[in-house]
Amino acid sequence: MLGVWRSHADYQRFMVERINREFRRNPRAVDEFETAVLKMYYLDLDKIKNDSAELFSAVGRPSNQQPEVFRSLLLMSHFKYAGFDEWAAYASATPILCDLIGVTADSFPGASTHRDFLQRLWKAGKPNRLKKVGRKPKGKHGKSKLPPKHPGVVSYMVEKALSGEVFKVIPERLLQAIFMKTAVLPSANAGLLGDTSRMAVSGDGTCVESHASSYGHKSCSCDGPCSCPRRFADPEAKWGWDSYHERWFPSGLPVGQTGASRHFRGAKAQGIHGVSTLRS
Repeated sequence: MLGVWRSHADYQRFMVERINREFRRNPRAVDEFETAVLKMYYLDLDKIKNDSAELFSAVGRPSNQQPEVFRSLLLMSHFKYAGFDEWAAYASATPILCDLIGVTADSFPGASTHRDFLQRLWKAGKPNRLKKVGRKPKGKHGKSKLPPKHPGVVSYMVEKALSGEVFKVIPERLLQAIFMKTAVLPSANAGLLGDTSRMAVSGDGTCVESHASSYGHKSCSCDGPCSCPRRFADPEAKWGWDSYHERWFPSGLPVGQTGASRHFRGAKAQGIHGVSTLRS
C-alpha cells in the first residue's frame, strides 16, 4: 500500500536547506548540478499522488519513498545511467544527489526498489524472460533504413483512428498521464509553450539501444554450447539497423510526442531563474 508521501512544499524546504549547506561546503558542485537542482525544485509530484496510489493495494506493508524513487529515476535518466545497481551505488555516495532525491545516504532506496517501481509504472504483463537466442541478422544496409515489415500498417491504423477506435491496452497510459500532469500542463500554465491552441503536435518513434545482453544467460545445466532457452534481462528487445552508424543493435521502439509553437518563450523570460535564487 502507498505509505507516507512527503509534500512538495516539505521537499522544497528540505532540498533548499541541504543545497545551501552543500554550497557552503562545495560551491562548485552545486553549480555543476544546477540543471538537475532546478528540475527537482520545480517538479511537483503532489500532482500524481492519486495516480501513484493506484499502483498499490489497499493493504500490506506501506511504501514510504515513492516520490523519492521517482525523483531518483528522473535523475538517473538525466545523468544517463543505464543500470540500477550502478546508479544506486553512485547516487547514494554523492551527497548532493541524495539531497535532490530527498533522502540521506543511509535511507537511499535500493536498486530493487527502483526496478519494482518502474515495473509498476508500465501497465502490462511481465514478459517471459526465457527464450531462445535470436541470431544477429546478416548483411548490411548502409545509410538506408530497413524496409517496413508490414507495408500499409500506418494507413490501416489511421483508418481505425478516424473511425473512432482506440487501443484497449495502453501499457504507457500511466506514464503519459504523469508526463502531462508534471511537465506539459505546468509548462503550458507558465506560458512556456506559447499559444497552445496554435501548437502543432506530431508523434514519432525512435530506436533506443538496449544495454542488456543480446545473448542472455544460461538457465540450464548443459555443458558447453546448447540450444536451450536462455534468460534475458530485456526479452522484448529486437535487432534493428542503425543507418547512421551502419550496424545492427538490439533495440526497443518507444514513441514520443513533439510540440512546436513559434510563440515559444524561454524559461528565464517566465521568471524561472538559476540556482542562485535558492541560496540564502
